Amino acid sequence: MKTVEQALVYGGTAGQAYDPCYHQLCDDITNLSSTALDQMSDAIAHATLLFAMTGSSVNGTDKASNTAKAKMLYKGSHLYR
Repeated sequence: MKTVEQALVYGGTAGQAYDPCYHQLCDDITNLSSTALDQMSDAIAHATLLFAMTGSSVNGTDKASNTAKAKMLYKGSHLYR
């Protein structure tokens, strides 16, 4: 249920469920947020690319440590080297 503060920030009505269709008959493919789906798929693609470009989890390099230097620069969705 949304609180008053959450309703002010995210919209909707305080005291009502975030998604009234959650696990109901109206909870189907037509009830998707294309904006949220787009944003989350971009985040997954970014995480996959970042993980794919480092071997630290496999060979124990310092890329995953807090002493590693960032070698990639992102501007929006674009990667610059």
